[in-house]
Amino acid sequence: MPLRTCLDCGALTPRSRCPDCERTSTRNHRGVGRQARGYGREYEHIRADLVGRPCVMGLPGCTGVATTAQHQDGVLVPACAHCNYADGARRMRG
Repeated sequence: MPLRTCLDCGALTPRSRCPDCERTSTRNHRGVGRQARGYGREYEHIRADLVGRPCVMGLPGCTGVATTAQHQDGVLVPACAHCNYADGARRMRG
């Protein structure tokens, strides 16, 4: 497998991020699991019920089918991954 440059630190690695940067990536919540972040069994049941429904966000590039759950006004709504991540990026930019 060819080596690549880590997207964060520039070290050579077989993946897009080296093991050190992969553990601290915000994409995986710095290695903290869902349960430790407060997403327990009740959340998993609600999320499972939402996956497969139509995406309610409908942002440009929307796939139309929910693959995840999005927090909106204190409730979870069905959202495709594209819309969920795009909304998160928009919120981060302010």
